[in-house]
Amino acid sequence: MNDRRFLVWGLLIAMAVVPSVGAQPGGQATAVTVDAVRRESVQEHRRVTGELRAVRRSRVATQEEGLVVDLPVREGRRVAAGDVLAVLDSRRLEIALQQAEADVLAVQSILDERQATQSWREEELELYRKSAERGAANVKEMLDAEALARIAAAITRQGRRQLEVTKAKAELLRERLEDMTVVAPFDGVVVAKHAELGEWVATGAPLAELVSVGEIEAWLDVPQRYFEAAAEGPVEIAIAFEASARVVRTARTRVVPLVDPRARSFYVVATLENAGGRLTPGMSLSAWIPTAGSIDRLTVSKDAVLHNDAGPFVYVARGGGPPGVGPGTGPAQAVPQKVKTLFPLGDRMAVEARGLEPGDLVVVEGNERLFPMMPIEPVERGDGPAAATEGQR
Repeated sequence: MNDRRFLVWGLLIAMAVVPSVGAQPGGQATAVTVDAVRRESVQEHRRVTGELRAVRRSRVATQEEGLVVDLPVREGRRVAAGDVLAVLDSRRLEIALQQAEADVLAVQSILDERQATQSWREEELELYRKSAERGAANVKEMLDAEALARIAAAITRQGRRQLEVTKAKAELLRERLEDMTVVAPFDGVVVAKHAELGEWVATGAPLAELVSVGEIEAWLDVPQRYFEAAAEGPVEIAIAFEASARVVRTARTRVVPLVDPRARSFYVVATLENAGGRLTPGMSLSAWIPTAGSIDRLTVSKDAVLHNDAGPFVYVARGGGPPGVGPGTGPAQAVPQKVKTLFPLGDRMAVEARGLEPGDLVVVEGNERLFPMMPIEPVERGDGPAAATEGQR
C-alpha cells in the first residue's frame, strides 16, 4: 500500500513539473552531485527506544522544621551549587544559641574555680609530704590531704566534661542555624517548587526539585537477547531525538546489568554533552545498538536520504551518459526511489530498497531542489570540476 502511494505521489508531481522543465531555455539540466550505492558487510544494528534523564536529580529537603520566610527560586531558574533556595525562620534557634553560649561561659567559670581548688589541694598535700619526711606529719592529716586532692582532681575532670558537653550543644545549635538556609547541592535548574512563602514545613519536607545541567544521560531499553553483545564493552551508538532531527553518536556508554523480569529488557546508558541546554530530561529518543552479527547491506550516503509524506526516499540518476563527461551525452533523470532506512553507519545509512542495486548513483547534493523525472547533470562526488561548479551555484 505504501509503495503504491509513493508511485502515485511521484507520478503526480512528475506530471506537474515536466512541462515547466521542458520550457527552460535550451532544456538545461540541473547540475547535481551523486554517489554510488554500495553493498558492504556491516555489523548489524537494532533500533531501540529510550528517554533522557538528568545525571543528578534531587528533591532538596530541609533538615529543620520552620516557617518559610524567603523563597527566591522560581521554576526554570538556573542555580549554582551553594545558591540559596529557601530560608526558614531561625529566631528561636538564635535565642537558644545565645543561651547555650552563656552556659559555656558559666561552666568555664565553674571549671576555673575547680581548677584553683585542685591546685590548692595539691599544694597542701605537698606540704604534708615534706613534713612527713622530717617526721613531723600526722598520719590522719596526711591521709585526709591525699583524699581531698583526689576529690578536687575528680571534680575538675567533671567540670571539663561538662564544658565539652555545653560547647557541643552550642555547636549543634550553630549547625542547625546554618541548616535554616537551604542551598543548592549542585549546579542545576529548578523544575518544581514544593513550598511557598509563609508555609510551615516539617523536618525532611522537600522545598524544590533540582535537575543537573551540563551532561545528560540517555537511558535505552534494550531486549535481553542483546545483553551479551552490549556487555562486551563500551560501544558506539547513534541516537536520534524525536523532538528534533538531530542525530548524535557517542561511545560513552555503560550497561546496567539487571534484566527487568516483566519486560525482559535491560538498560544501556549513554552520556551526552548538552551544550546550550537543547536537551532536557523526559525527551523520548531512539537509538541503534550494534549486535554481534555481521550482514551484507546496501548503504547510501546520509545526504541522499530525503523524506516526504510517503516516507524516506532517494533520487537515482537514470539514463544519460556517464557522470562528469559533460553536456552532449544527454541528460539523466532524477527518479525517486523509496527506501527503508535501517540504521546509520557513520556518514552512511544502511537501507533496503527493491529497485536499488550496488553501483546505482544517488543524488547527494542538490537533491532538495529536485522534482521527480527532472533532467539532471550528475557529477560524482569528489570530482574537481563538479565540486567547483556546484560551489559556484
